[in-house]
Amino acid sequence: MTDNALKSDASSLFERLQHRYGLGRDPLAMDTPFFGGAQRQHALETLRHLSGFGDLAILVTGEPGSGKTRLLAELFSVESDRLTFYRMPARELTSEQALANRLLQAAHKGLSAGESARDAVFGFFRWSETATLRGQRIVLLFDDADQVPGHLLTLVLTAWREADGARAAVPLFAGTDQLLGTLGLTREGDGSRDRIHQIHLRPLSREEVADYLRPRIELAGGNPAHLLAPGELRRLHELSQGSFGRLKRTAPAVWLGLTNHRPARPAPGIPWRRLFWPALAVLVLGGSWGVVSWQYDQVVASAPEEAPMRAEPERKTIHLGPQDTAPESGNPVVAASETPSGTDSDEAVSRSPENPPAESDGPDDAAPVVAARQTSADTSAEPEPEPEPEPEPEPEPEPEPEPEPEPEPEPEPVTQADEQSDPARLSDYASDPRYVPLSELQARDGITVQMIAGYDTSTVQGFVNTYSGVDGWMITRSTRQGRPWYIGLYGDFANRDEARNAIARLPEALKSRDYWVRPLSGL
Repeated sequence: MTDNALKSDASSLFERLQHRYGLGRDPLAMDTPFFGGAQRQHALETLRHLSGFGDLAILVTGEPGSGKTRLLAELFSVESDRLTFYRMPARELTSEQALANRLLQAAHKGLSAGESARDAVFGFFRWSETATLRGQRIVLLFDDADQVPGHLLTLVLTAWREADGARAAVPLFAGTDQLLGTLGLTREGDGSRDRIHQIHLRPLSREEVADYLRPRIELAGGNPAHLLAPGELRRLHELSQGSFGRLKRTAPAVWLGLTNHRPARPAPGIPWRRLFWPALAVLVLGGSWGVVSWQYDQVVASAPEEAPMRAEPERKTIHLGPQDTAPESGNPVVAASETPSGTDSDEAVSRSPENPPAESDGPDDAAPVVAARQTSADTSAEPEPEPEPEPEPEPEPEPEPEPEPEPEPEPEPVTQADEQSDPARLSDYASDPRYVPLSELQARDGITVQMIAGYDTSTVQGFVNTYSGVDGWMITRSTRQGRPWYIGLYGDFANRDEARNAIARLPEALKSRDYWVRPLSGL
């Protein structure tokens, strides 16, 4: 964008737009309608809920020009009848004394004698608890909070945490992402983010830029099809970077053709000449590898196959001696000892253990031993029979999958008309001894624990009956979205610490639920 376009007066640019496009109003100066795209509507509804409910400090973060101030203005517009807002200008909050003076001014009080500025800040949040009980919920708006000294913001958070968060004034900080570092909330898991809720506003996409400008151009009498043509819309999004502030500054120059914005150059073509030699080297290496692989396969295929190694039979040792039993007929040892001659018979008898033989020549004594050695060699040479392979166990049949149970039909919600038409249902919860009218509960100052709520009274009563052994149940009926809303409550406590101690004594099934510790007056 040229320097002249950036330095041009907004009024002169609008006059030129009016002359060229016939615009009756400046579309970029319109604060309405509120743009709910890019999750802005969701952020607004979250702010409305948390500001009215309390118990949480709120952080709204985003880049400069992301619409934080406009979001706070819309919150003030829709909730000013129900909530009391006090704006805390960042340029005036320079010290603890200035912060205390601003808070005391909101409380219509003065600094007491002997009271320090720090004590006054803590005293303001204690005073805001009584204001909430009188029906005046206070919200402190710190716009551009990243420009406020960090120790002042930390002091505000500390004083708020010391008070009863459910009744004290709600601090709402708006600023850039640097606000997290200023408040010391950059680390997760250390407990610093407890009771703090962050809402981040992201930049707009190209389609969201068109959705934001289209109704404003139509209200100004322009032609959205011309001013939001694809080329114009692309330049608007690239120059604004999805920021409302930059969009308001750059859009007139884009529509008047005062920008020298050049689209991104396409990626250069592939330099084939530079890739020629590397590609050739890769081809040569691949060819040589293929040739070597082919030659190796040929050598392996032509090599003679080696004969398989024959396993040697296992040789067994046979011990010969007096303990051995007489072998069967045909054994060489028996044949060698049985001779027809009487001399040999007498010699065999003389070799018994009772009659050891006398010294004799070697050949006569060695004959039985040689026969025994030959028998051992013949026995060991016989191959052992191979064991029969065991039959493989048959695979067990897979169990058939059980049929999935059909989902039970969900009960239809009971509308208010159904309850009025069914007197039995209407009096069901009223006859319950645990039922307490809503007006009676709201008149109390205590703290309770909401365990369950729903449109169907049987759901709430069934849950309470499940844990009937726990004392202190209460059932009440309110209205939500025009329909009866039944709430199951546990206990009436003086403060939140007493409520949390009572919760710790509940059965594990109740402690593990998502319960809500809330004041009875806020039902």
